[in-house]
Amino acid sequence: MAEGDLRQALPIAVSIRTLVHETGRTKPLLKSLKPNYLDLSIMDLPTQPIHGVHPGGVRSITFNLPISVTFSIEEPRIRLNPDIDPKNEFRPVPLGTWWNKTFMNLRQLGL
Repeated sequence: MAEGDLRQALPIAVSIRTLVHETGRTKPLLKSLKPNYLDLSIMDLPTQPIHGVHPGGVRSITFNLPISVTFSIEEPRIRLNPDIDPKNEFRPVPLGTWWNKTFMNLRQLGL
């Protein structure tokens, strides 16, 4: 995926979900190996969504979406550009904080 092949995104997402996601019926794989797995560190870019209220009471959340995509007539036609800003400073955060972070779901794009 880091080389621009977005077809790898789904298997990576499924793997991460298998390791981390917990519901009433399912337990994450990491929990069976380490009960306090949500305290493990993961590198993340510290960003906070910006909440706002606009005229007419319309509420919004503005996200920092640190991705860059290129389009080509050759395969893969859509590529992820992982090197957006070399000045970004990733920091360790608890896995639980990262997993429960606000995200943007782009259903129209299949993401």
